[in-house]
Amino acid sequence: MLSQSGGEMKVSSELGVGSTFSIYLPSKNEAKLRETLLIQ
Repeated sequence: MLSQSGGEMKVSSELGVGSTFSIYLPSKNEAKLRETLLIQ
């Protein structure tokens, strides 16, 4: 789902502290703009 929408996921982990998961999903407008730029 992430790669189909042009999104990203980043994970960082530190022993004894915990883990952080960051998920980015572009909006519809941003996805259309990205498609337009790739086509040009």
